[in-house]
Amino acid sequence: YTDVTPFLDGIRRDTFKLALGFLTVFAVLFSILFLSVRRADHTIKSQYADINRKNVALEREITVRQQAEAELKHARDDLERRVEERTQKLTREVAERKQAEENARKLSRAVEQSPAMTIITDLSGHIEYVNPRFTHVTGYTLEDVMGKTPRILKSGETPPEVYRELWTTITSGRDWQGKLHNRKKDRTLYWAAVSISPITDKEGTLTHFLGSAEDITERRQADDEARRHRNELAHFGRVSSLGEMATSLAHELNQPLTVISGCAQFCLNRLRTDKGEPKDLLDSLEQAAEQAERANQIVRRVRSFIQKKEPERKEIDVNDTIRAVSNILRSDAREHNSDIELELAGDLPPVTADSIEVQQVVVNLVHNGVEVMVQSVPAPRLLTIRTAARDGTVEIAVHNTGNEIPAEDLDRLFQPFFTTKSTGLGMGLSISRTIVEAHGGRLWATSSRESGTEFHFTLPVADTGRQR
Repeated sequence: YTDVTPFLDGIRRDTFKLALGFLTVFAVLFSILFLSVRRADHTIKSQYADINRKNVALEREITVRQQAEAELKHARDDLERRVEERTQKLTREVAERKQAEENARKLSRAVEQSPAMTIITDLSGHIEYVNPRFTHVTGYTLEDVMGKTPRILKSGETPPEVYRELWTTITSGRDWQGKLHNRKKDRTLYWAAVSISPITDKEGTLTHFLGSAEDITERRQADDEARRHRNELAHFGRVSSLGEMATSLAHELNQPLTVISGCAQFCLNRLRTDKGEPKDLLDSLEQAAEQAERANQIVRRVRSFIQKKEPERKEIDVNDTIRAVSNILRSDAREHNSDIELELAGDLPPVTADSIEVQQVVVNLVHNGVEVMVQSVPAPRLLTIRTAARDGTVEIAVHNTGNEIPAEDLDRLFQPFFTTKSTGLGMGLSISRTIVEAHGGRLWATSSRESGTEFHFTLPVADTGRQR
């Protein structure tokens, strides 16, 4: 039996030493590993924190960049929108400018080729432009009149008050229209229908005056010729009317002449027999003088009625005009067993007319009415002349109780040479309508079986404030 205890103890000691060595090595290795892991963890955490910081910074940078990109996109979109709007605006402006330029060219061509004379002046009246038509009519070129005033056209034939009215009107910003008798460069005269308008800027300030004129010389000459023919025809009508009333006029004039003759014979007899008392002679002479004045008035009325002269239009009282011719008309009516009644309205406004021509119309209508009644109505016969104010006119109506005129003939009555009577040329009513329409009035007829026929004509009420 061998004691193995020491051996075992040695083994135990060696084992312990070996285990302790292992433990020491393990501890050292664990420490090294722990430190390495810790250092690695610290490094990882540090790197992770750094990465987080970088991520946050990156996210912040991304956010900033996204915001910047959004702002940039918004700015770009806004810029694109503004560029688009500006482009469209410029396109419209270019189109409008082109249209304005085209309109200006059209207007310029229209003015250049206009059949009317065109003048543009500054506010002092100095000429800045005239078109070719102005040169064609007046003979003055633009170089002739540039810087001058339209006074270069004055002939002295147009009254100064017309020019004063013209200047007052246009300098107050209103249009003026009228007729001027001007002189050309070759000193010949011409008539122009002129219209002048103020030109203003966008603020409404006067800058220029635009004048447009038309040469109406030939038209005026034609109008004068037509008026002369109308006056000749009217005069013929008056003479013809008096010729038809010769018997009644002779009777009307014979009455005062008979009285004058009787008074003169009475005075002669008294003087021859030396029985003439001054008082008796004076009474007879006064009566003769009175009848002589009556005869003189008849002659004056007849002479003025048939006098051949230019119509003179002025303000007249229609009632007075009718009364002045009524005595002759009554005398003629009595020759045909007829009478004339006047129903004249009071306070009639005046009209602007030639009194002789108005009387001629009344005479024609009365004479025509008496003839119609003589042919269709037994005596006694009554013809009525009425006046009334209606809608800015004075209406004169001549009513007779003759037979009804067929409706289809009412307007034909006023045609030249148309007549429903057995005598006459059929010119009286035609002349009457011409006279009335020349005065700006109207003449028509109405007829019915019950009331007879009534001729109406109107004359415009005088307007003293009307512009030339």
